[in-house]
Amino acid sequence: MKKLRIAAGALCALSLAAALAAALFLPDEIPAHYGLGGEVDRYGSKYELLIFPAFMLLSRLLMAGLTRLAVTAEKDDATEPVMRFVTVLMLLFFLVLQLYFTYAAAAEARDLDELPLGVWQLCMGAMGALFIPLGLAMPRLGRNSAAGFRCKWTLLSDEVWTLSQRFAGRMLAASGALTIVCAALLPGAWSAAAAAVIFTVMFIVDNAYARRTYFRLRGFED
Repeated sequence: MKKLRIAAGALCALSLAAALAAALFLPDEIPAHYGLGGEVDRYGSKYELLIFPAFMLLSRLLMAGLTRLAVTAEKDDATEPVMRFVTVLMLLFFLVLQLYFTYAAAAEARDLDELPLGVWQLCMGAMGALFIPLGLAMPRLGRNSAAGFRCKWTLLSDEVWTLSQRFAGRMLAASGALTIVCAALLPGAWSAAAAAVIFTVMFIVDNAYARRTYFRLRGFED
């Protein structure tokens, strides 16, 4: 767990260093916001890039609070390392976005479609890559009040929780891999629409599995 804490701190420090370094080289005014179509719709100060490290620090503190809440409430030692792993993955995702938009500002891109990698493809690909290790880590989660696949059925029984986390974790990893494929093949926001469909279906299937598992363990077919 110490390594995960160090990794989270290093990512926050790297975010701040990247923002400060960019401020030394970028012009005073840079593209500060892009619309859904990828076009610049507002210019602003280069120091607005400092929003990224501030947001990452806030996210880290929030996740630390949720981790403490989960571990204290449930007294489950298996939950803490998974929550810290999730924190590192989340911070890494935010850092990738920061570096992407810093590159867009340096390239003076008026439209993100001018860049070698579109923003939708980046976001969906990075999100899919994040969900694969997250899904593989889910089976290690004990029943808790902050993380995991939580629904009516998984919260009723430790056994249902364990089986459902294993199933939902595999589904999440598979959905992440499929999202990466969609990001590579579908243009623009179509990759985000495909991801929305994938994860909606995943949630429905996960819920149906948890419900069926609950009744099966109680001796009922349905």
